[in-house]
Amino acid sequence: MLTVFAFTTFFSCKPSEEQVKSVDSLMVINKNIDSVYRILNEAYESYVPATLDMALENLNKYLTSAKETVQNFNSGSDVSKLQAVIIEKIDVMKSIAENESVEQVRLYKIPDTEFTTELRNKWDGIAKNVEQKINEVNKKVEDTRNELTKSLFEIK
Repeated sequence: MLTVFAFTTFFSCKPSEEQVKSVDSLMVINKNIDSVYRILNEAYESYVPATLDMALENLNKYLTSAKETVQNFNSGSDVSKLQAVIIEKIDVMKSIAENESVEQVRLYKIPDTEFTTELRNKWDGIAKNVEQKINEVNKKVEDTRNELTKSLFEIK
């Protein structure tokens, strides 16, 4: 009884079922973006160029589809900031897929006998840049989700 009283006293609002579903749906899309990108990264271990090409193509297809889904998503005003940040993440990942990943796949296809230290340094630089971009946008997503959670469960 005391727990129920404390909970209702300290929390001013309870998110609607629609808000919870919106946040959950957006975070599933966020997780799927990471999963599809991880498939591309794992494809490098296959040592099969066609597998890399297919993984990159699938990433681009998923990102295009995800962006359309999120743009057409009716999230409501409370969740719109998270929606905007997920779209930003899709745009960042799409840019990576169309630029850095294309170059990494090209470099990967160079025969070992022609793969120089200079090319290795280029690869490493691209990988570091990609990691930084992904970390930054993932932090934005996480921060926005945390802000939203706080606002939906506003403590008085």
